[in-house]
Amino acid sequence: MAPDHQVAVYTHLDGTGHKLHNHIIVNMPSLTTGKKYHHQNDFKRLAKFNDEIAMAHGLSIISNNLNRRLYPHKIAPEPPEKRTIAERNIARKGGYVWKDDLRAHIDKVMLDTSVDSYKTFSEHLAKSGIITHERGKSLSFEFLDAENKHRRARGKSLGTDYEKEQIFHELERRSQQPNQSVTNSRASSPSRAFEQRKQQAEQRERIAKSREPAITQSGQSIDRLTVATGRDTRYISSTAKEFSPHVQRTKHQTRDLGTRIKRFGGQISNFSNAISAIAGKIGRYLNQLQAQKQQEQALFNQLQDKLDQSRQNKEDRDDNGYYHTYQNRGFHR
Repeated sequence: MAPDHQVAVYTHLDGTGHKLHNHIIVNMPSLTTGKKYHHQNDFKRLAKFNDEIAMAHGLSIISNNLNRRLYPHKIAPEPPEKRTIAERNIARKGGYVWKDDLRAHIDKVMLDTSVDSYKTFSEHLAKSGIITHERGKSLSFEFLDAENKHRRARGKSLGTDYEKEQIFHELERRSQQPNQSVTNSRASSPSRAFEQRKQQAEQRERIAKSREPAITQSGQSIDRLTVATGRDTRYISSTAKEFSPHVQRTKHQTRDLGTRIKRFGGQISNFSNAISAIAGKIGRYLNQLQAQKQQEQALFNQLQDKLDQSRQNKEDRDDNGYYHTYQNRGFHR
């Protein structure tokens, strides 16, 4: 990747997933030419090197659109559902993942064999409060989750089984089916991908049922906490009475402080108005000075013109009058 350059490789196991990975640091100047390391589209170039090394060692290639076209038999299949590390951690702890909730609703609709068009698909989802948007080559879903939060996700972010191409392909296959009782196994049963989704939906239901004892136990704990809170209410009430005088004094002090702050705010406002008035006077005075300066400059220009005219008249008199007088008396200039 960087011939004639110094390279340091650091192997780490840090991060949330603790996955083995390398950090590669390249020293910019070349040891032979001294030129700076620079490549256009460097990521694509290095990804190509990585794919070639992986194929040489019989390893799978990371899936992306380019590699799917170049190496269709070398790429490991994409998982039907996409989950982030945070979502996996929440699910592992038994928490609520809104994307799983959305997938479950979509799975339920797609497992209904009577749904054979985009219209019926979107109508069934609308009954569950999910709005479907078709935009170009993708589908997006919008709904309020179990925590009453507004959520929106594209099919691509949910997984390959939830993308527009996959869903429309399955709906088209169903619409072309002449009869639901056809003996052809491909026509009489959902596709393999949707069978997997059915199993995943059943697994989600089992997980939900397994959480019911914990939820019941949490409800009992809340009841006990409510009883304990009721017992402590009397103690809290008596304590509140003891602290009532202190509270009243604090209220009066706070009210006095508020009055002082308002008074101080009024003084600041008056001071600001005074400054504004002074600034206005200064502005008017500067305008007067500017006008006076212009008048003085005009007067000076008039005097300068008169002086120039006087000099010119004097020179004309010398040339026309005195010169002839001197000439008649025998003097020459």
